[in-house]
Amino acid sequence: MKIYKSGSEKWKADFFTHVDKSNFPKYYGGEMVDENGDPKCSSKICWGGKVPEELFTKQNDDNASNKSFQEGVVNKGQKLKIELETKDEENQILAWEFRTFDYDIKFGIYSLDVKTGEKTSEVHLGNVHSHEMDEIGFISCRPQTKYVVVFDNSGSYLRNKKIRYYVDLVSEIDSSDMGPSPFPSDEDDSNIPNLAEDLQKAAITA
Repeated sequence: MKIYKSGSEKWKADFFTHVDKSNFPKYYGGEMVDENGDPKCSSKICWGGKVPEELFTKQNDDNASNKSFQEGVVNKGQKLKIELETKDEENQILAWEFRTFDYDIKFGIYSLDVKTGEKTSEVHLGNVHSHEMDEIGFISCRPQTKYVVVFDNSGSYLRNKKIRYYVDLVSEIDSSDMGPSPFPSDEDDSNIPNLAEDLQKAAITA
């Protein structure tokens, strides 16, 4: 592989040993023009451009149902932590839905056992593009456990992040319309193929 810097003449010679000039726009050094004689071949190639406003989609806050959304700002170099603690109740779910304005943010969840203090990562802290689409999810919870939801902007030295979010503990009955969890559980192991067993069967068949 070769990497060329500025100057089209440096790469053209090698490029056209792989691409026929008749199939490449004349504007960029090839020989192809469209039926209108346009060297950019505008009628054949979609060059993109500004999206018309009538095609814009709007994020409608009215669809939030009975969820209590909050808005806040995670300052540059800081974190927003939301703590929720389960009691002796079982079958609870930690649900979240959020979006940021203009920029992405790091998101993650960890838990602390109330009795032992053991810390467990529930959702790995990682970058999410919540400025492009709403981030929605949920996980099953254990009783007598504290869950900490983290919106992390500590890696940003220049920008504050505005965020609109909903985070809450709900019963499994209330969350029945959420669909399957986006995170695998131990119960899902039954759906994973047994590779060793399949290989043994294949050897016997052969």
